[in-house]
Amino acid sequence: MFAQRWASESGLYYWESGSGETIVAITDGEQLPTRAHALLAERRRVMVFAMTADLGRPQETAGRIGAAVAALAIEHFDLMGEGAGAAAAKKAASIRRIYL
Repeated sequence: MFAQRWASESGLYYWESGSGETIVAITDGEQLPTRAHALLAERRRVMVFAMTADLGRPQETAGRIGAAVAALAIEHFDLMGEGAGAAAAKKAASIRRIYL
């Protein structure tokens, strides 16, 4: 079962379930969390962030989600983007490569 959490550093809500290696999923605002996320959470820690219109452009969203994940001291994670969240995931991946 997913629990909704607040990342106070970035001002974002996200949903989390599971344990182990982390997967960060960025979705559009309509798909939270899905059955696919639940299946992934059976074997991994899954964090689902929604890319809503109020978060701005994909690059801004990527930065805020990146800050939230960094504040939780998560150093390694797999990243996936779904629907409108795919553009933000792509930006987040390029930002992360720059800072590593």
